Amino acid sequence: ELETLVDFRSSGPTIDTTAFPNAPDDYYWTSTQYLTVTDWAWGVTFTFGVSHNSPKSDTYTVRCVHN
Repeated sequence: ELETLVDFRSSGPTIDTTAFPNAPDDYYWTSTQYLTVTDWAWGVTFTFGVSHNSPKSDTYTVRCVHN
C-alpha cells in the first residue's frame, strides 16, 4: 500500500508534495517482513521511489496508509 504513494513522474521527492507538503523524501518502513530473513522488513524510499529491504534494527520513518 505504501508504494501506491510513489509519484514516478517526479524526479524527487517521489511523493505528492501537494498531498504531503512537508514529507521528507526518506525511507519509510512497511509492515511487510522480508520472507527469508525474519529480522528484516521491506520499506520504500521516496528519494528515488523504490522499495527494498533492511534490518528491522535500522531507524526509519513510518507513514500510516490503508486501502
